[in-house]
Amino acid sequence: MINLAGRPDCDRYIREELARARIKIVDNGAPAKEEVPAQLTGRLGPFTFRRAWYYWMVDGPVPIKMARVLWKDPEGAVSVRVAGYAGGIDPDVWTKGRRPKRVDTYHIDDQAGLRLFADTIKAHGLDKAGAK
Repeated sequence: MINLAGRPDCDRYIREELARARIKIVDNGAPAKEEVPAQLTGRLGPFTFRRAWYYWMVDGPVPIKMARVLWKDPEGAVSVRVAGYAGGIDPDVWTKGRRPKRVDTYHIDDQAGLRLFADTIKAHGLDKAGAK
């Protein structure tokens, strides 16, 4: 993924990345007042996707069962980061002692990881029903 910080043409890239991952594109009506001045975000069930410099930030309740699936996938282990943890961290370690046992934010570093995350949401039925 390219660096979109400060780029007025960022929505062109965001639209393409979201479409390739089969994530609903949401037009927020005005550019964000963030590092990436995007007017577009993504939405899939209870999950919101916002583009940062070189990666995607995802907010939404990921149950531990789904977090484990992402962690065990070869792509997920390297590009789908629990709570944005730069070194990578096992979701069971991250959620130890937390209730409910879930991960509420991820950073995703590449297109394959974005597609994996979206496909995993759908496979667990979270794109329609919300977090279980």
